Amino acid sequence: MRLSVLFVAAVVAAADPARRALGKRKQGAKALAAMTKECRAVLSENNLDWLLEPFTCSARMRTSQTRLVLGTGLGATGTRSVAAAVDALGIPTCHRFVTTADLLLNSSRYDFSAFERAGARAYFDTPLAHIWPRLACAFPRYRVVHTTRTKYGRNFGAHHCEGPAYHEPQKSIVRCLEYGTRCPQLAESQAAFRRNEAAVARVPADRRLVLDINRPESMDARALARYLGRPVPAFRAMPISALNFCSYGGVLRGPFGFRLSADELKHPSVRSTDHK
Repeated sequence: MRLSVLFVAAVVAAADPARRALGKRKQGAKALAAMTKECRAVLSENNLDWLLEPFTCSARMRTSQTRLVLGTGLGATGTRSVAAAVDALGIPTCHRFVTTADLLLNSSRYDFSAFERAGARAYFDTPLAHIWPRLACAFPRYRVVHTTRTKYGRNFGAHHCEGPAYHEPQKSIVRCLEYGTRCPQLAESQAAFRRNEAAVARVPADRRLVLDINRPESMDARALARYLGRPVPAFRAMPISALNFCSYGGVLRGPFGFRLSADELKHPSVRSTDHK
């Protein structure tokens, strides 16, 4: 009898919107508490601390019917190769954290139209795993392409965390958003991975394609094309890519943004690449 009462109470609690909202607020508070003091300062200095607030999609969000492809996987899950495949399918793609940092600095709590104005129609790389729910709200025709792996154990070594590059504001911004620290170690990266996997699992199945680099059969460019409504390509394997790049038709201006030459600006579709 006691077990039956407990079961009914659990069902009622789960169905109570107020309690669910409270649970979300508590989760957000825990995430904020886990954020290092240094990261809170970095985000506050750049007026991006609003990205730490618990998020619920609401009617206050400025929305667009432009379809965006959201690469929701963390780094080291094959994001660059899949981004290159999406780009090869004819969807202007951006896999460059510096650009994403610029776009966030040109966004606000209820307005992410900078991601549309920049011209890219697919975004990958840090900190997409943190910001994708907001982009999905702003662009309701979104499609999620989620890269993952069976075991996630990314550990940032000294070469990722020391020297002048460690103090670059854009790098600090994106790492702080995604991992809660400028220099994520194994525990922080695995915690971020688990949070993101749980969030992506709640995306409707028809809006989500999961590509697991530990399951070669899932890394199928033809299946990716069909999912995105693009012509099926002759190639099946994902291209192997070590590039960070942006393909877009617009010109991005921001404190971290690269500048395009006059010759580049003559072309209707501009591609910029650099090595990490």
